[in-house]
Amino acid sequence: MQHLLYGLRGQAYIKKYRELFSSLREEIKLEFLQIVKQKQKFTRQDLGYLCIKFKIPVKVMDEWLPDISDRLYPTGTWERLQSRGCKAKDIGVEWE
Repeated sequence: MQHLLYGLRGQAYIKKYRELFSSLREEIKLEFLQIVKQKQKFTRQDLGYLCIKFKIPVKVMDEWLPDISDRLYPTGTWERLQSRGCKAKDIGVEWE
C-alpha cells in the first residue's frame, strides 16, 4: 500500500494535496475528535493510525491536524518526535 501522494511532484503534488485536504478534512476531524473523546488524549500511535486509515504521509497529516482539530493537536508535533529519534515505522506507518 502507498499513500495517496506517492510519486507526485510539483504542481501535480500541490493539486492532489489540496484536493485531499478538502475532501478528507471533516472525516479526519471526526476521527480525531472521537479518539480524543474516547482516550482523553491523542498519542503518536493514534497519529500513525490516522495516517494509515486515510493513506496520508505523517508529515502531511501533521501539517493538517492543527487546523483540522481546532488546535487540539499542537503544531510541529511530528518534528519534535523526529528530533527525539522517532520514525514513521515506530508509530505504525510503513509504505511499500
